[in-house]
Amino acid sequence: MVYFFTVQALAQNWANANVPLTITEVKCTYVDTVNNKLYISGTIPYSVGIGNAPFCEFDGSAWNYHDTANNIVFAIQKYHNELYIGGWFTTINRQPFPYIAKWNGSNWVNIGGNCDGPVLGLKVYNDELYVVGKFTIIAGIPANKIAKFDGSAWSSLNFPQCNDPGWAISDCAIYKGDLYVGGNFENANGQSDMAVLSNGVWKRVGNSDSIHGSFGGVNKLEVYRNYLYASGLILETEGNVGNGIQAWDGQRWQKVAAGIQGPDNTINSTCGVQDMKQYKGKLFISGNFAFVDHLPSKGIAVWDGIKWCSIDASFDRTIGCFNIFNDTIYIGTYYTVQGVFVNGFAKSTLGNYTRTDACGSAYDLSMKEKSAAQLSVYPNPTFSNLNIVDEQKVFQSSTIEITNGMGQVVMRTSFDSSINVSHLPGGYYILSVSTIDKELYHTKFIKN
Repeated sequence: MVYFFTVQALAQNWANANVPLTITEVKCTYVDTVNNKLYISGTIPYSVGIGNAPFCEFDGSAWNYHDTANNIVFAIQKYHNELYIGGWFTTINRQPFPYIAKWNGSNWVNIGGNCDGPVLGLKVYNDELYVVGKFTIIAGIPANKIAKFDGSAWSSLNFPQCNDPGWAISDCAIYKGDLYVGGNFENANGQSDMAVLSNGVWKRVGNSDSIHGSFGGVNKLEVYRNYLYASGLILETEGNVGNGIQAWDGQRWQKVAAGIQGPDNTINSTCGVQDMKQYKGKLFISGNFAFVDHLPSKGIAVWDGIKWCSIDASFDRTIGCFNIFNDTIYIGTYYTVQGVFVNGFAKSTLGNYTRTDACGSAYDLSMKEKSAAQLSVYPNPTFSNLNIVDEQKVFQSSTIEITNGMGQVVMRTSFDSSINVSHLPGGYYILSVSTIDKELYHTKFIKN
């Protein structure tokens, strides 16, 4: 049976997002930009002993949920217009679905029949679904901690064996044509918490400045303004470049201003970033922190490539995950925010609580903006291929990023003079090209 519940109009304050189940903890969120829906999952039980909803779906006016999983879902991702979930669950509706499953809109489909461990992350790059976690086998093939799916067949990325079977990969990203992974692991190759697959070989990310530490771990990776950002439990006190977050330029790690701090405005061994996402040209983070760049910012903050700004709210627990849907920010939190009951999942219209008066000093980690007139594409509008004019060979080693009208990145790839955008829905887009010398070019195009 499927249930629908109407949601009241947005308040101007932090308010209950009105999920119709009693939430213990939201572990993941996902925005489907094609169908304009928000998905959440985690520990969201129907009632004691019944199991968790595999996901709750919100279309902007009503929540929809159905079916039961026997454990937590940690990751949600649309791929080929079908919904994939991964986590600690092994059954859905008491049928076997070991750690990963696909929802085709009407039925659950078993796609990883022999997955032998939890799935912690799902990402789509170059029309392939990447799966990361603690497993060593998926769909019957050996695949240590990471595998990919092309819609019909699984393949291994041959990640080196870890020194402890309990270690895991938490996230992955494509940056300058190479595949990067982050998590909590160490292997015999000297790769600790991050590694990169370049020219078919797994390598360390950095040398003396690579991420390390007994408390350390990478939770999220995100490419933003020509840098690869890594965030998690990263401590300067353990010899890392940053605290909570740092940026990789392809050759070395760089600080992101002063990063995050704990309740006493100092580095704290439990102070970390849990989630990280881009929206409308800014990088948002959430987690267990009380300050960002030594400014009060409890649990959530915004980086614009130059400086940090705080979001004004008093949260009574770590913001484990968040997302932005229809210009409203949704956060997984505790039962109350600023004295208001929110049932573990709160919302606020974006902008109402952005403290423009509480921003750090400009920091030298940014792109030099170039006008759209210096980047030319054709045909515009286009149905399939978009050609980029590069007569002076300026963009040959660059990264291309396409952003939709909601400010969400829908495509990211290494430079090519002809980009196939036939899979994108019709609409208005911004194409950005970031060069190795930190210059950012951008222009607009329409996909018919």
